Amino acid sequence: MDRLRPVEYGLLLGTTPQTRIGGRTNQFFTARIEAAERLYKAGVVGRILISGDEDSLDGVNEVECMRDSLVARGVDPADILLDGKGFSTLESVARAVEVYDCRSFVVISQKFHNERAVFLAEWLGLDVHDVQGYNAADPTSKMTLVTYLREYLARVKAFIDIYLCRGFGCGSPAPDLAA
Repeated sequence: MDRLRPVEYGLLLGTTPQTRIGGRTNQFFTARIEAAERLYKAGVVGRILISGDEDSLDGVNEVECMRDSLVARGVDPADILLDGKGFSTLESVARAVEVYDCRSFVVISQKFHNERAVFLAEWLGLDVHDVQGYNAADPTSKMTLVTYLREYLARVKAFIDIYLCRGFGCGSPAPDLAA
């Protein structure tokens, strides 16, 4: 945390509080909440933009669950913004800049996710001044294997998105991010 420069926003990337397989406590969720709380209380981020799916596959509103957990830990609700349209890492990063006007922020997630988010922020050519990553703890349970496999596929998808341009920074019209 010492290497991070204080910024106005922390971009907390969404996940559900329970695992989709087995309905257990999602250790990724818990670690991200702890990391966001730590950064906020240390004054590294002044506000937290939670970006995720407001109606995930299992009907869970990721952003509201994360907000409720942060508020329960003492984060001022006035310092939390919700973006329920962050359906992918690419969209979360693009919307942080284009919709919420975040130009300098810390991405809060696990290392593998932060690497992809920072890469996408740079590739998109968005008008950002400083994008940093803060790595939440990596869970160690055997169930996390599914997430790591998913991350491998997500990295492949990121390169496919780049190849196809997804409408960002390649001369095509950008998708309606405000929707």
